[in-house]
Amino acid sequence: GTDGAQQPFFSPDGRWLGFFADGKLKKIPLRGGAPLVLSAAPYGMGGAWSSEGWIVYASSDFEGLRRVSENGGEGEVFSRVDLKAGEQGHWSPTLLADHRTVLFTVYTGGRNTESRLAVQGLGDRTHRVILQGGGPGRLLPPHWLIYGRGRELLAARFDAVANAVTGTPFRVLDGVQDTPTDGSPLFAVSDQGALGYAP
Repeated sequence: GTDGAQQPFFSPDGRWLGFFADGKLKKIPLRGGAPLVLSAAPYGMGGAWSSEGWIVYASSDFEGLRRVSENGGEGEVFSRVDLKAGEQGHWSPTLLADHRTVLFTVYTGGRNTESRLAVQGLGDRTHRVILQGGGPGRLLPPHWLIYGRGRELLAARFDAVANAVTGTPFRVLDGVQDTPTDGSPLFAVSDQGALGYAP
């Protein structure tokens, strides 16, 4: 039941896998079983699963993020695209350590070198841009932000209390495969410090 699945992400306990297929956000138990539909998502652009029992996800490529219960339901607005600031969509959400603050890519058109990284907390009405010129971003605990720019991966020191970049970014890797649509490099990091990428 996972034919055509894209953008997979794990539940916090590692027992479920969220993914997008057939214009829907779905989840499936890793021990086996049929996938369950959680919400509509015409063109999924990433999701992240909170330990508090909700999922934040990009349901389409040209709108803000949405939030839904891990048990499914009608997705509600989490973030709003700021058209006046040149934003076109919010993609690739990832949860920070508090599981209530979301780091995501602000797509502005073109390649990812023109994108931005922003944060927004649960209950906040607006997001805050923390970095210009890159995306997606992943936090490497306790204090590193890893993000893509073209086919490079860069690192910047990150203050987890202020949710802000505090140091000058530097390159850690070059020659990472990127997606044809926006040029985002394909990579992931683990909490233990391992980096996986497609060369």
